[in-house]
Formats: sequence, structure tokens, C-alpha cells
Amino acid sequence: MSLYGWAMMLAQVDPAAPEVAPMSAVGWAIMLASVGSVLTLTTFCVYRVLTLPPHVAEEHLKGPFEIDTGDTKDAD
Repeated sequence: MSLYGWAMMLAQVDPAAPEVAPMSAVGWAIMLASVGSVLTLTTFCVYRVLTLPPHVAEEHLKGPFEIDTGDTKDAD
């Protein structure tokens, strides 16, 4: 089987079927706007994450080592 035959079988295209109409200008505009906005947002988010200032440990954010929950005294 030729490469064309394999491609037709994989794509399940009927060679006798009429050609598919090309995408209209409105379709191209919507596709370019959506792909462009996703790429822009992704680039912005990656840039923001990679340019964060170095992490500084904050002592006041740490919890105490011993927390009395009250359930260890007189369990019954």
C-alpha cells in the first residue's frame, strides 16, 4: 500500500468525496486570537514565576513545636 493509501486509511477520508472548503477569514481571526491569547498568558505566567524574588524564611510564619490539642489528657 502506498503512503497516500495509508494516509487515507488513517484519516478515513473518501477519495471520491468533494474537497473540504478552506477556513474563512473569520475562522482564521478567531483561531489566531485564541492561540495568541493562550500563548501570551502562558508566557506572562512563566515570566512572573521565573522572576520572583528569592524566598526569605519568615520566622513569624512558623507554628509552635508543641501544640496542645487537648485530646491527649483524659482520653476516656
